[in-house]
Amino acid sequence: MPRKKSFAIEDALDTSIELFAERGYQATGMEEFACRLGLSRSSVYTTFGDKQSLFVQTLQRYGAECRAPGMRALRDDGSPRAALVSAFEWAADAAAPQQRDQGLLVNTALESRPLAPEVAQALQGVLLGMELNFRGAIERARSANEVAGNVDPVHTARALLGLYLGLCTLVHSDAKEPVLRAVVQQALSLLPVHAPDRVERSDQGGG
Repeated sequence: MPRKKSFAIEDALDTSIELFAERGYQATGMEEFACRLGLSRSSVYTTFGDKQSLFVQTLQRYGAECRAPGMRALRDDGSPRAALVSAFEWAADAAAPQQRDQGLLVNTALESRPLAPEVAQALQGVLLGMELNFRGAIERARSANEVAGNVDPVHTARALLGLYLGLCTLVHSDAKEPVLRAVVQQALSLLPVHAPDRVERSDQGGG
């Protein structure tokens, strides 16, 4: 009869998120991961495979749990526009609790190239999930008349994702507050509450 593992896989992957966020992929070893969990290396390898396999599972966990700052709020039932605003406010707040996990996304995106195909695929899965979260919130905001009806959900979601990733990178690099606020304001400009009024002027002379 096989012995039960003395730890939860999900908890271990959460620990892995924190570890890779702190140190990056290259600087993190399996022995350090095992030590952080209080397990033997053999138990870690048996459960997760090699380091690359662990990293892929970690990225998948990160995406599935919406661990990037503010992402989980995009799925909530409250005001979708407020959730979109909050996502950028959270991302810009260096003191926010979720910032400890932000490094995983930034480190993975910036780590030396090329990424292994399995890692690149897992990263693209995380980014696609984030894009779909933005898109879903935009679509709900349009339906609720919280953003203008001429806001394109697909293109706007992709633009917001790009701004969001740039914002996360700036925060991770200790950028100054005015720079961070400028990115937040640029994101909000893509979410107008009302469509611009079109004023047609006649240049006909009145005599």
